[in-house]
Amino acid sequence: MKIEIKKPKFTNKKETQVDVELNHPEFGWIPYTFHYETKDESFDGLVREYLNKKDTLIEAFKE
Repeated sequence: MKIEIKKPKFTNKKETQVDVELNHPEFGWIPYTFHYETKDESFDGLVREYLNKKDTLIEAFKE
């Protein structure tokens, strides 16, 4: 399964949560919050793989 992701940004100081937008084939771009603590490797595993790529820029957390 391949997913399109855009606009990743950290949403907490510890950098354990990332808000992204996912491109759903039927509903278009939808918001999603990824938690690094999540052990689920099905869908979140795909998101984690994308975020861990060297060329992925994640916007810094802003208070």
